[in-house]
Amino acid sequence: MYKNSVVVTSFAKNFSLPGERIGYICVNPACPEKNDVVSACIYTTRVLGFVNAPALMQRVVAKSWKSPADMSLYEKRRNELVEILDEAGIVHANPEGAFYLWCKVPEGFDGDDMDFCDYLKKYLILAAPGSGFGGRGWFRLAYCTSEKSIINSRSAFVRAMKECPLKK
Repeated sequence: MYKNSVVVTSFAKNFSLPGERIGYICVNPACPEKNDVVSACIYTTRVLGFVNAPALMQRVVAKSWKSPADMSLYEKRRNELVEILDEAGIVHANPEGAFYLWCKVPEGFDGDDMDFCDYLKKYLILAAPGSGFGGRGWFRLAYCTSEKSIINSRSAFVRAMKECPLKK
């Protein structure tokens, strides 16, 4: 569409294959720096250790390319987690197409997402600090886990927020 367009996608996301590093990058042939962009992408994947996707996964993707995906189980898990967070009083953004929620760090932690994620560990809740994703003051909760884990987390979230310090 635009001469400097770059499209990046991952089948790990499309097919719900967390951890499988298989996808593609498309660079518009009209991009003046296309050779530099492609070279940088190749170099980056090699430095990170992703030289080639495993042959098995390449075959799986080739056979599944146009298969329909049922996202209803993620919608259900998202809705269950949202209900729990609402009950616990955790502010969050409502995603339209992800398998995680962005949640606001409570005021008592002054936006320190690392500190709040450490606090949640005391309640056996694992959360990813938003600063690792460019979102300081927020944290991420994945719902690409079992429905049972989400349902069983309710009391831990409620307790963590009831015992949460108001001010540092």
